[in-house]
Amino acid sequence: MSNSVQILDKIERNMKQRGQAANLVRTDANTITITNGTALVITYDAKESFPTSNNPMTGVEDTASPYLGIGKAGAGSIRMSTPAVALAAVLDTADKITAFAEAAGFANDIVLESSAGDERVAGHAHLMGLGE
Repeated sequence: MSNSVQILDKIERNMKQRGQAANLVRTDANTITITNGTALVITYDAKESFPTSNNPMTGVEDTASPYLGIGKAGAGSIRMSTPAVALAAVLDTADKITAFAEAAGFANDIVLESSAGDERVAGHAHLMGLGE
């Protein structure tokens, strides 16, 4: 039920409008890669791919009560990954920082994946895009 492709489309379009097109590659509908330095891969994690307890925006799980909360339609996460490097190197160039700023414009959590594991930056329901 998520609009993952549309969210990635918006990130790609805004990055290009900000002059960051030179190092931006859309490998498929679900993946954006920034090739400047160590590649940064941007994808969308559906809600089902991480525990509900880590995402307060997901509402009540539909198996507990199909009539309360948003259940399985809850917002997923925007994943930015360079798993072979330390967390400090994930956002090591201006175009990667711009991509992070674009991703932060949605209500979705952002997951920064590095060699140290995942670091989650919580989203906010009052931001544009509203998670889905």
